[in-house]
Amino acid sequence: MLVVALFLATACGGGEKKSETGNDDGASAAPADTTQAEKPAAAQQKPAQSLHDLGAGNPGFTTLMGLLEAAGMENALKDDPITVFAPTNDAFAQLDPSTISALQKPENKEKLKALLEYHFLDYKISLDTLKDGTQLQTRQGSMITVKVGKYNGNPAVYFNDDVLFITPNDPDVSNGIALIISKPLSLPE
Repeated sequence: MLVVALFLATACGGGEKKSETGNDDGASAAPADTTQAEKPAAAQQKPAQSLHDLGAGNPGFTTLMGLLEAAGMENALKDDPITVFAPTNDAFAQLDPSTISALQKPENKEKLKALLEYHFLDYKISLDTLKDGTQLQTRQGSMITVKVGKYNGNPAVYFNDDVLFITPNDPDVSNGIALIISKPLSLPE
């Protein structure tokens, strides 16, 4: 239930990401011989909800879910493992409404699919290991560039220089991570 509350809070006006760059190698701090019995109860339980469950049950993501359906990608959020750059309805509202309508037309299905696939990584990333200039390979095939900087004086992570990662807490789901972003990513030309 806490996961859903965190996800809803971010979709309904969450603040900017406040994180610091962490360990370069992504190595776990836990010793290699740690057993399940020694781990805290929260670490022993795998989250029950998938990214699809969270998106489908959240009124802040109806545009994203509708576009996934229009592109024939209804099950894309069920893949494992994945990272999804998830624009909220408010993020999509920054686009001209005619752009969304045009993308939903059957003749633009492949264009819509390419745009949406640019919002997916076929692996799970850890924000604390991202460094300025990191390149992320998308499902669509193009790269996303990470920029570490400041937003309102606080540490922030940007994607392709202008899309701010705004989730204060990463929703803990069974198949990956959702990065709530301030606007949809634009395909490189």
